[in-house]
Amino acid sequence: MDSKSKTKRIDELIEKIKQVAGGDYSTRIEFSGKNDELDILALNLNTMIEGIGQHIAEFDRTTKDLKKSEERYRKQIEEAMDAIIIADAETGIIVDCNRMAEVLVGRKKSELIGQPQWILHPPQEIDNKFSKTFMQHRGEKDGEVLENQVITKDGEIKDVAIKANVFELNGRKLMQGIFRDITEYRKLVTELEREKVLMDAMMNNFPEYIYFKDLNSQFLRISRVLATEVFNLSDPKKAIGKSDFDFFPPEHAQKDYTEEQEIIKSGKPVVNHEVKTEWADGSVSWASITKLPLRDEHGQIIGTFGISRNITTRRLALQEVEKMRDLLKDLNQQLAAAYEESRHQKDELLALLHDAQSALLLDSTGQILGVTEKMTRLTGFSRLGLIGKNIKDLVEPNSRLQMDNMFKVSSIGGFKNIYTEFVKPDGGFKKFDLGLNRVNLDKEKMFIAIIWEK
Repeated sequence: MDSKSKTKRIDELIEKIKQVAGGDYSTRIEFSGKNDELDILALNLNTMIEGIGQHIAEFDRTTKDLKKSEERYRKQIEEAMDAIIIADAETGIIVDCNRMAEVLVGRKKSELIGQPQWILHPPQEIDNKFSKTFMQHRGEKDGEVLENQVITKDGEIKDVAIKANVFELNGRKLMQGIFRDITEYRKLVTELEREKVLMDAMMNNFPEYIYFKDLNSQFLRISRVLATEVFNLSDPKKAIGKSDFDFFPPEHAQKDYTEEQEIIKSGKPVVNHEVKTEWADGSVSWASITKLPLRDEHGQIIGTFGISRNITTRRLALQEVEKMRDLLKDLNQQLAAAYEESRHQKDELLALLHDAQSALLLDSTGQILGVTEKMTRLTGFSRLGLIGKNIKDLVEPNSRLQMDNMFKVSSIGGFKNIYTEFVKPDGGFKKFDLGLNRVNLDKEKMFIAIIWEK
């Protein structure tokens, strides 16, 4: 190759290199076919151009992917439901935030970026120009959720939960904090805690039996007195998941179950229903029961709840009253017969009853079996407070010998009265006239004591 041709080839090579330098990586250098040193140089240059082109293409693809990733990240940050704030981990200066951060603290983005992160918090939460949680997240609490407070531009205090992580970007340590407003949640928790205190006070102290059941009539919660007095449980929680079949006779439990399933089906309550229970040991108890459907916040029935009041004492008292009515009815019949037998005795007793209208029914030993209503008002004792006592214990000690004499006289059909003093409930004495007469009731010798105030 002559010098002129060689120079021309070199110029062509330089021109191709300029094209590559200008960004044209598709260009290629043609060979002369002489396989000389310039052809070898062209081969090497083509190989280099092809490699550079591949690297540049890969770089472009990576750059586009990073840009897309950054756009997605930015979109996720902006569309996040929580406030996100990024600050320099060393200085605490805010470098970025999303829209929800503006909403949370009532400040525009331009008012936040470049400011120290402690402006987000009330004074009591700041320690040495950093918030307490910032210092914790920068140390051993990195990545954990901590509760704190933020303060808005207008001075409103909000409760927040903060999860923060320290990361490095381009040699700079940054901290990203995710702030969730839990103000309403904290209010709800406080309200629920207060409601729990009230519920616990009722369930642990009310004398009535209170219970909540699910749709299968299994206990969700019961009062302490129901657990200890009826179910013989040390802890009300031990009843959870159990039913009446675990504690009551089968017949009683089945009635309760059927009744509760009807309440769940119809939504109609059962109010003041009196129920008798016969226990395995032979004892009998009575209860007044009110049951209602248990509904959720949407009004859907999710079970039943009720309150049961032990009325055994009242029912037994009513039974005693019925017995007393029968006894007094028979007593009146006996008195009428006695009056017919003795005109004088009848007239005298009727006169006394007209004046006194207070009487006691006694057995042969003086034990009180029945009491008229006026007798309770006259003595100050209740009916149950008198029944079962001995009349001799209610008079002054000096009159007890006279009482024995009265019983002897009355036992043979006579009528005897004395002037004495009765013991009052407060321990004092009250003066009365007392008359005693024998009656026969169900072939048993009994006495009626008629008392009138002196």
